[in-house]
Amino acid sequence: MNLDDLRLFAAVAELCSFSAAAERTGVPRSTLTRVVQRLEVDAGAPLLHRSTRRVSPTAAGAALLAEVQAPLAALREAAVSMRERSGEPAGLLRFTTTTDIATTLLAPVLTALTARHPRLRVEALLTLRPVDLIGEQVDVALRVYTAPPTDAALVGRRLRDLNFGWYAAPDYLRRRRAPASIEELAEHTLVSTPALDRGARLVVDDPGFVGALVRAGAGVGLLPCEACAAEERSGALVRLMPERSVLRGQLWLVYPTGGLSPKVAAFRELVVEQLCAD
Repeated sequence: MNLDDLRLFAAVAELCSFSAAAERTGVPRSTLTRVVQRLEVDAGAPLLHRSTRRVSPTAAGAALLAEVQAPLAALREAAVSMRERSGEPAGLLRFTTTTDIATTLLAPVLTALTARHPRLRVEALLTLRPVDLIGEQVDVALRVYTAPPTDAALVGRRLRDLNFGWYAAPDYLRRRRAPASIEELAEHTLVSTPALDRGARLVVDDPGFVGALVRAGAGVGLLPCEACAAEERSGALVRLMPERSVLRGQLWLVYPTGGLSPKVAAFRELVVEQLCAD
C-alpha cells in the first residue's frame, strides 16, 4: 500500500467525511474517493461505510486506521523536527511563567512571534508551580530569581530587575489611614501570594488576583511597580511609602542545556528584544 494513500485514507476515516478530508489535506474529493477505492482493492474488503450524509470506517477500515495512526504521527513529528534542524521555527513551543508576568509583559512578544513565524504554535503554561522543564517537556521558562540560577541543567539569560512597592486603592485609603512605616502595615489588611506573605489576611496563589483585590479596595498589597505605573499616574492606585521600594529579584529566561532549537531561539530573540533592560 502506498504511504501517501494511507495518509489520505486516515484523514477521511478520522473526519468521517470526504469533504472535510479534502479541506484538511488540500486534495480534491474525487482523488480521495479513488485513493480509498484503490486501498479497498488492495485490502480485499470495504474500508468505509458510505451514505449520503457521512462515511464511517468498517471493521476492516477501523483496524487499518488503528495500525497507521501512530506511524503517521511519528512521520509528522519527524518532519517538524527536520524543519527545526533546518533553521525554520516550526511545531509546538511550550513555555511557562506566572500569570502576572504573562499578562504584564508577554502579549506583545507572542503577537510578534506568531506574526513572524506562521509555522509555529505556542502553548503557555501559567502557574506559580516550579515546572520541571525537562520532565514535563516544556521548552523555555520566564522565572524570577533572587540570585542567578545555578542549575547546571539550565541555560539562563537575565532580562531585568523586578521592583515591587506597596499599593492600595483610593477607596481603601478613604476607610483607613495610609501607613507611614513598615511597622504600621501590621494594622492593615494585607493581600499577598504565599511567596511574599508577611502575615497577610488574604493569601491567594495567583499574583494577578492579588492585584485585582488591591484594585478593588480589599487591602494593601506588594505589587510590581512597572505593572502599576499607569494606574499610579491616573490615581487608580496609590503607592505607599515610595521610598521603600522592595527589589525582590530578577527576571530570567531559562531553558534546558542543549535545548536552543530554532523555535526557542526565536522566542528568546523577541523576549530579549522587548524585555531586556540592558
